[in-house]
Amino acid sequence: MGGERRKPLLLPERARWRAGEERVSRRGEVAQLIAHADETRRRVREARRKQVREELARMEEIMAPVLEIDEATRVLIRAHLVAGGYHRRRGEWRRERST
Repeated sequence: MGGERRKPLLLPERARWRAGEERVSRRGEVAQLIAHADETRRRVREARRKQVREELARMEEIMAPVLEIDEATRVLIRAHLVAGGYHRRRGEWRRERST
């Protein structure tokens, strides 16, 4: 015995698809207004996504030289510590024991 499936309550004069809803087709002036509002929301979301992507690309360009300097610094520090008699144990730098 399956559950009863009913059409969702929608504003009149509109066709929409949403998760778990059946498609309901209606026509009229209200449907056009709702369609226009939906289209406007979609365009605003797309514009925001585009803006975020552009901002991330710009930030990555700015950060690229900083990340290069960071990596070079890590290599130099590691070389200096190894040359000074240190080694890594479980993530910590420790002085080599002298025997």
